Amino acid sequence: MGRLFFLSVFLGLAVAAVAAPAAASERITDFRSDIAISRDGSLRVTEVITCDVDGTTIKHGIFRVLPVTRGRDRLAIPLRVLRVARDDHAEPYRVISGANSQTIMIGNKDVVLGHGPHIWLIEYQLPHQVKATGGDHDELFLDIIGKGWQFPIDKVTATVRLPPNAKVTQSSVDGGVTGVESGAGHPPQMATFHSAHPLKAHEGMTVSIDIPRGVVQADK
Repeated sequence: MGRLFFLSVFLGLAVAAVAAPAAASERITDFRSDIAISRDGSLRVTEVITCDVDGTTIKHGIFRVLPVTRGRDRLAIPLRVLRVARDDHAEPYRVISGANSQTIMIGNKDVVLGHGPHIWLIEYQLPHQVKATGGDHDELFLDIIGKGWQFPIDKVTATVRLPPNAKVTQSSVDGGVTGVESGAGHPPQMATFHSAHPLKAHEGMTVSIDIPRGVVQADK
């Protein structure tokens, strides 16, 4: 399957208050991403990020950086944040726009997090994510974990869901990490990927999904 570097949805992600010291013990113990592809080619992404917090770097919250341009054509992609929570409670956040990215700053500067595990939920929407290949299929190509993460990640699981009655015809995973496994799930409109070993800081995980042409709206 040919790669199309149109929009690496999770390229250059970061989760930290400041750059983490090399000796920091804080880590992401579990990263789960559920990506639902709509008929209009947009993505509705729900991420659940579990972190061990000891106050070394993460003091008040985390931040999440998402690119808002699509690959080589630099097409602006609007980000819509739908929900942010920590430990099952709504969490304050603000979005800071940059030239090529938007950063979701999560947390309250007046609240210091307790030590131990915390679970963040981030839900957002991105349009224009499926790329037309000119062949018999369209493609979704995205970074689940970009190489900008400051912390090691013990486990990554990503599930991509197509609309009802659609079918994943092919899926693959790479992105510079050895030992990553992938497989099409059941029902056939679902593909699930997981890391086969813990990821070090700045390691990435990239997936690609082939979708029969015409099932969803695809951009050229």
